Amino acid sequence: MRVGALEAELLNILWAHPEPMTAAEVHREVSRTRELAYTTVSTSLQRMAGKGLVHQDRSERAHRFDAVLRREDMIRNLAEEAMGLIGTPPGALVGFLGQLDPHMRSQLRSALDAIDDNTRREGGGRGSH
Repeated sequence: MRVGALEAELLNILWAHPEPMTAAEVHREVSRTRELAYTTVSTSLQRMAGKGLVHQDRSERAHRFDAVLRREDMIRNLAEEAMGLIGTPPGALVGFLGQLDPHMRSQLRSALDAIDDNTRREGGGRGSH
């Protein structure tokens, strides 16, 4: 599932709001940082609904949109897709990780340690059944 720059921007806006938003509300948020026509936002949201990226509630005159996946799930899906495309050579992954700032690497180390701890508590992990 490929996500373009505008789609990612619109998803970030939707993720930042707890309730579904109208195209006008999303447009208002986009307009805080750049100039973009309302019709571009509206059309993009409708296309994203067609791609399964957002849910479109048509029960009211002004349709409301919200993201189908949580941010974390979307990132995981995109990472899995990218690794599948490149066959996950270790060098490519290490090269990417090497570009992260020290704070992000520290957060990643903590997350990996938590995964390892959970795996040990659950008695193994993949292939241990």
